[in-house]
Amino acid sequence: AAAAVAAVYGVKALWYVTRPLPPDPAAGYDTERPGTRRVSRATPAPLLALTSAAALLGVLALPGPASWLRRLVGAGGEPSPEAWELGLSAGVVL
Repeated sequence: AAAAVAAVYGVKALWYVTRPLPPDPAAGYDTERPGTRRVSRATPAPLLALTSAAALLGVLALPGPASWLRRLVGAGGEPSPEAWELGLSAGVVL
């Protein structure tokens, strides 16, 4: 169920990103309160750290690295997804 919810949110985000711009997109800026529309110089550093951590943890979920990690922590009998399950999950999202 969680995978289906994640897939729905992924499709929703893709729909928002790919829909066409309105005739006058600048008219929608600062409608609630004035803003700078600039990104602080300090913003990319935490985002880079979070994306790097997510990429590393995502790689550790793959069957090869996951078996190495299970042996490392001594959790050999724990269930893990098969390669076809990972492929099916990716296919549902795409």
